[in-house]
Amino acid sequence: MIRIPRPPMTAATLIATVVLLGGCGAADTPEDGQDAESSAPSTSANGAAGTSTASAAPQDLPQAADGTDLAACSDADCEVQVAEGDEFPLDGGYGLDRMVFDTVDEETVAFSGYGPGSQVSGSVPAPSADTADTALFVMNGIEVTVVAVDGEHAIVRLTPP
Repeated sequence: MIRIPRPPMTAATLIATVVLLGGCGAADTPEDGQDAESSAPSTSANGAAGTSTASAAPQDLPQAADGTDLAACSDADCEVQVAEGDEFPLDGGYGLDRMVFDTVDEETVAFSGYGPGSQVSGSVPAPSADTADTALFVMNGIEVTVVAVDGEHAIVRLTPP
C-alpha cells in the first residue's frame, strides 16, 4: 500500500470544516409555538395523497372548479389552483403515476409527469390579457390548459382524451 502524506490542517481549514458540518445532521423540528401537526405535509380533504403549497385563491384569479383539491386530478379530469412544487398522484391510466408543477410564474407554467421508467415534461405560456386564447399541452393524452396565472399561482385544467 502506498501512503500519500496528508498536509497539516490549517486553522482556516478547520474553521471551514466546522462551519460546513455545523448544519449537517440537524433534524427538522417545529418552530416554537408551532405544533407537529401544522408542520406535516398537506393532504386533501379526503385524505388522499397530494401536496399543495397553494394558499387561498388570490383575488385576481378566477375560482377553480376543484379549488386547491389536487386529489381531484387523479383521473386527469379537473380544474385546480396550483403553485410551484405542487404535485399529485395520477391513477396510471395514461402511463403516468405522478404530476409535478416545476414552475409557476407570470410567463409560464412548467410541469412534469412521471411513470414507470418514463418522464414527460412540458410547459404552457400564461394566457395573455389581450386575448381570450389559451394554450394547451398534450401529455400522454392528457390535455393540460393554463386558464389563468397571477405569478405565484395558476388555474390549470386537465382533460382526458
